[in-house]
Amino acid sequence: MMKIIDCEQRSGTWFALRTGIVTCSHLESVFSKGKGKGRLTYAYKIAAERLINSTTQYGTSEAMERGILLEPEAREAYEIHSFQNVQQVGFCLDEKLQLGYSPDGFVGDAGLVEIKTKAPHLQVEVLDKGEVPEDHVAQLQGGLLVTGRQWIDFVSYCPGLPLFVKRVLPDPKYHESIKEELVNFYATVSQIVAKVNSKEVQP
Repeated sequence: MMKIIDCEQRSGTWFALRTGIVTCSHLESVFSKGKGKGRLTYAYKIAAERLINSTTQYGTSEAMERGILLEPEAREAYEIHSFQNVQQVGFCLDEKLQLGYSPDGFVGDAGLVEIKTKAPHLQVEVLDKGEVPEDHVAQLQGGLLVTGRQWIDFVSYCPGLPLFVKRVLPDPKYHESIKEELVNFYATVSQIVAKVNSKEVQP
């Protein structure tokens, strides 16, 4: 059952809600070849957050800052394109799966929107290929799984270039894979936490 928490994204409350759990924006790491570096690095991050009971995310990159700055502009462009209003949402949580999602918006009673702002050369690549980039698929399907919504519009935006919008529907097989990978991933996290807890804390 999804739980919606009304909060401002990137606020203290929002960071606290994400602490120690997998979020859809990082699902790609959970899927990274089982024992890949990306997966293990993310497991260490989640384990650390559980051990210190605090977020380990500090600051933002230049790309993140650009995305935050351009997101309202991209959302407005999508609203004009789709003839629909976007309802901003704080944080969605599936407590059973321990999976969180911060939508870029709810669209009507059935839809979601996920907005990505791209550098010009990356936007040109998306427009040329006409498909959702592979590294965003896990996040989109995770968002659909958490919210139970019927579709999600992937939006890629760059000022001065055409808007790219692609509707993605739920993939039940992919959702089962997410559930299986989360069980395995959290087992790894629990092992790491137990191992660290067994060691003596140095003064």
